[in-house]
Amino acid sequence: TRECFACNLRGANLRGAHLIGVDLRNANLRGANLEYTNLKGADLTGADLRGANLKGAYINGTTLNKADLTNANLNNSLLNKIYLWNANLNNAQLVNANLTSAYMNNVKLNSANLARAILQDAQLTEAKLKNANLEWVNLNGAQLDNANLRNANLSGACLEKANLSNTNLEEAILDNTDLRTANL
Repeated sequence: TRECFACNLRGANLRGAHLIGVDLRNANLRGANLEYTNLKGADLTGADLRGANLKGAYINGTTLNKADLTNANLNNSLLNKIYLWNANLNNAQLVNANLTSAYMNNVKLNSANLARAILQDAQLTEAKLKNANLEWVNLNGAQLDNANLRNANLSGACLEKANLSNTNLEEAILDNTDLRTANL
């Protein structure tokens, strides 16, 4: 079936599953193993993915608006053109994740680890990235207007052509950060 609205898959092992275009709105996937799962075009609006393992998952074009991914593992995942408006990714692991052209307005990424992630052309307006690790991140062309990057580590990050207007960079680490052509 392609519908699993509000279903309970807490702790389920869905490793490598093909869930392309599946309706998982408001589903309970807390602690689920979704490693290497294909979720292309799926709708996970409002889903509970706290502590879920999505390592290496293919999540391109997926909707995760208002989803809770607190403490989730998204390392090495493909998340191009994903919708994460008002989603919670506090303390999430997104090392080497590809979030090119992601729509992440008002997302919570406080204390998240995004080291070496690709966020080129991502929409991060009003994003909360307080204490986040953004070492060596590609934020070329990203929209970070009104974002909170207080105490964030942006060492070695590339922010060419990024929009940082009204962004809070208080106490942020900017060692070797490329801000050429960035809108400050």
